[in-house]
Amino acid sequence: RRREEEAGAAKPKAKPAMAGVGIVFKEVKRGGKQSLVVKALAPGAPAISSGMIDVGDSLVSVDGKKINSTDTATKAILGEKGSTITMTFERENEEGEYDKYTVAMKRGQAATLPGK
Repeated sequence: RRREEEAGAAKPKAKPAMAGVGIVFKEVKRGGKQSLVVKALAPGAPAISSGMIDVGDSLVSVDGKKINSTDTATKAILGEKGSTITMTFERENEEGEYDKYTVAMKRGQAATLPGK
């Protein structure tokens, strides 16, 4: 009888597939502080499909949380595939100042560089 009960027990739910937005970052010192700069965008991924994010832009925050390392960025960016993420970036303008912009997109693909 015990085996029957065990066999009828609910199976644990599978973890949702984790996904990113297809950005590779590099850590750089900018103005005396640590910044994460977009190094590459994965072809076909949400980041490049947004048409807003460029190589060289600096990541400021993810879902309102300030980001200052690749570790914190990875933890904040990876989430359930299809879930929404909001990322704020800075881009240097022609006057040498930084303009902030925010992009909302759905997670769909983690970044991988060609040949890796």
